[in-house]
Formats: sequence, structure tokens, C-alpha cells
Amino acid sequence: MKIVFVSNFLNHHQLPLCDEFFHMKNIDFKFIATEQIPKDRLKLGYKKNFNVPYLLEIKRKNDVDYAKKLIINCDIAIIGSCPYELEKIRIETKKIYFKYSERFLRGPAWRKYSPIAQYNIRTRYTNKMHENMFLLCASAYAAWDYNFFGAFKNKTLKWGYFTSLSKLSFTEIKKIKTKKLSLLWVGRMLELKHPEHAIEVAKHLKENNIDYQLTLIGDGYIKDKIINLVKNYKLSDNITFLPNMSFEKVRLYMEKSNIFLFTSDFKEGWGAVLNEAMASGCAVVSSYQAGSTLFLINKNETNGQIYDGTVNNLIKKVMNYVNDKSYMDLVSKNAYETISNLWSPKIAAKRLADFSISLLEKKPNSYYEFGPLSISEAISNKNAKQLLK
Repeated sequence: MKIVFVSNFLNHHQLPLCDEFFHMKNIDFKFIATEQIPKDRLKLGYKKNFNVPYLLEIKRKNDVDYAKKLIINCDIAIIGSCPYELEKIRIETKKIYFKYSERFLRGPAWRKYSPIAQYNIRTRYTNKMHENMFLLCASAYAAWDYNFFGAFKNKTLKWGYFTSLSKLSFTEIKKIKTKKLSLLWVGRMLELKHPEHAIEVAKHLKENNIDYQLTLIGDGYIKDKIINLVKNYKLSDNITFLPNMSFEKVRLYMEKSNIFLFTSDFKEGWGAVLNEAMASGCAVVSSYQAGSTLFLINKNETNGQIYDGTVNNLIKKVMNYVNDKSYMDLVSKNAYETISNLWSPKIAAKRLADFSISLLEKKPNSYYEFGPLSISEAISNKNAKQLLK
């Protein structure tokens, strides 16, 4: 079976899944990168070159021609962010095509009524839908965004990013967790990421005489504002700011930390730091607005906690951990197991390969009950909050 994965560039979030495809028996796998990694991503710690045999980087016209042949002739095409002409030639074959997408309606609510947005989605997907087209949702909100325009109805499947697993067992991770309460926040310092929420948590802990250490890793245009907030609150003794670093180094901080705060709003596509923190045995508190939260964290909150986007609710959830260490330990273990045993690159690759074989053999569609390739219901921003009740 020939599988071709097309995206803008290969990165460390996609590499583990691609490696799994490449090493599977009876699968011929290729990854087509349509552009070079942008400089701003390199500054974030992204790796520039991957020495992997399945990578085709489009650099000249001959590469484009070869890529088109691969896309047309393969058995299975997984197509993420790339020039639409590469999607179009696959769609027109009527062969099996998985569109891999985060949500695209991240801006103001009126955008869904934009004539340009409506025209693009309807002409590119809705009007071309056929039985072999599916949407791999890299966001709990992607299904609704596409369904609003009539695209991929009853064809939306849970997917995402599948980051590398920890090299340590949970028992080993538990031994290196700090004795002192340690909280971690990781990301670009942007408004949509809301690092100020983490500072408000720290303020509450200090006011309640709780000994803690908060570390924030990342750079961005609001970093100075956040540093000044820390100074105004007189929290500098308990808060450390670190610059962008490689994801390998970030994982070392995650493995030592007790609690991970994921505070992004609806503008966050997925948020692979959540996968990484859970895989590192962190007890997470995650905003329901981020794309990965409702996929990775159980509603009963046994493998993490979901907060409603407000500072007060975030503080409440953090205090649930602080006041009940046994609960924090349980969540930490379950988070580790969720990524290791369900949302792992190996599980995702096997499920997609098995599902694809069934499609090629014209068997009735059979979806998984949980995790990757289970059905992704259409959830709007407005309705999502109701799911927390």
C-alpha cells in the first residue's frame, strides 16, 4: 500500500507518525514538503534538516512533477497545508483522500459569513465531495468549521499531532518530579496563548502562602508585558522566564514539573505542548478553547482538568491538585498512559493503515470508539462550553 503525506514542511510534531508509517510492513511511505521551514519557526527550536529516506522536498520544477505523480498514483493521500493544486489533482482522481486540517475559522464570528470563505470551501471541497474523502480533524472544532459550509459531513474523524513518547517509564518520571510544587507554561508569548493566566495563578498561590515555582518557557511580543506583571505583583522570587529552546530540552522541564498550564484560546489550532506535557506525566489544566483539549482530556477529568477560559476557574482547577496530591498523582499517571496507549504515533499509524485497507477492500466504514479515527462531532465555539457541565 502506497501512502503519501503532503504538508508545508516536516517538523518534530509530525516526524514520529511519519517514522511509524515508514517502518510498517507492506507500506511504501513518502512525505512531500512543499516549502522550507520559515525562519520564525527555526527560532522556536524547529529543526531545519531531517535525514530521513522518505522525505521529498519540493525545490524545483522536476520535484513538482514527481510530487504530482506520487499524489495521483498512491493508494492513500494525506494532505495537510499545501498549495491547493496538489489537493485538487488528488480529489479529482476520486481515490482515497484524507484532508488533514486544524480549524480555519479562528478569527471573528462574522468570518464564517465571508463570501470569500464560503466560495473557497464550497468550490474546493463541498461541491467535490465523494465517498473516499475524509477530514482528519487536528482540532475539536475543525468538524464544525467545515460542516458549516457543507463539507465533510459524516466524514470527520479525530486526529491531531502525535508527538514522541517519553523515553522514561512513569515510575522513572515520578521519581524526578520536584518535591516543591512546580508549575510550567510553554509557548510563544502571544495574546492568544494567555501567559498572564499563569501569572494570576502564581499570585493566588503566594497570597495563600503556598510554596511554589513557576517556569515560563518561550519568547514573543508580549513577554515584556508579562515580566512587568510579575514585577508589579512582586512574584519574581518564584517565577523563572526562559527563552525558546529545543523541544528535547522542553521535555526535560516537563518531566520534572508537577502541573502544566495550557491557557490558549480559540485561536489555537491544536497545541502539541498538551500531548508533550501529558506524555511527561504532568497533571495538566487545559483551556477548553484550544483544539487539542477536548480530544485528549476525558470529560470526567481523570487524565487532566479542563477549565472554562476564565482565571477564576483556572485557579480553582489548580487548587484541586494542590489540595489533593493523590488526585494530582492519579491524573499524572493517567495522562502519561493516555498518550502512551491511545494518542501515540504507533496507534495512530496502525489505525489509519487498517482503516485504509478496509476502504481499499470496499468494506463498510467501521470507526473506533475512542481516540484517533473515532468520529469527531461538530462542536461550535458556543456549544463547546456546555460540554463542560
